[in-house]
Amino acid sequence: EVWQPGPIRNTIRLLLQLHGQEWLQRLLVVELQERNVLAQEPRSALSPFAIAAPEECVVENGFDYVGNDLFSVTSVDAFECCHQCQNFAAAGCRAFSWTDYQGGTCWLKTGRGTIAVNANAKSGTISTFRFAE
Repeated sequence: EVWQPGPIRNTIRLLLQLHGQEWLQRLLVVELQERNVLAQEPRSALSPFAIAAPEECVVENGFDYVGNDLFSVTSVDAFECCHQCQNFAAAGCRAFSWTDYQGGTCWLKTGRGTIAVNANAKSGTISTFRFAE
């Protein structure tokens, strides 16, 4: 069974608004564990879906990836945004864009989409991700 994030974007946004990111992340961990996609004991409580080193986050300054949005989360900077995308890799995140909008907003995306020049944006893709073993 292949999970397609597109049709349920509004549901994900609503769940994030109602319960917060940590609640949704725990829910996804339980679901993936039940499907035997994710190990029962994640290696990191902060990053249960993807285990990634900071150097795996490559950020392009001055570019915005337009479209392909899954949902947005608050984030202090582009590197935290990259790690958020890695955290939601199992939900389809493959790219991200970050700006300081509303104190720092990270848009998680299924792909790069159209690339626009934007001096206030920082974007990137997650080239590698691995599920906890």
